[in-house]
Amino acid sequence: MSFGRWYIANHDLVQRLRLGAPLNALNAQTIYTSDRTGYTDYPSLDDATASPQEGA
Repeated sequence: MSFGRWYIANHDLVQRLRLGAPLNALNAQTIYTSDRTGYTDYPSLDDATASPQEGA
């Protein structure tokens, strides 16, 4: 079993698998580009589950 591509889109993959949390979809068009887009801009599980602040 291979997890390489899943790790690109989900740097917190182990935590997501343990919790049964949804995975970020991989944007294959950003793999092997000359910049960091697609490697550092996927939301973390904490970002995805954070609740909006009151009054924001």
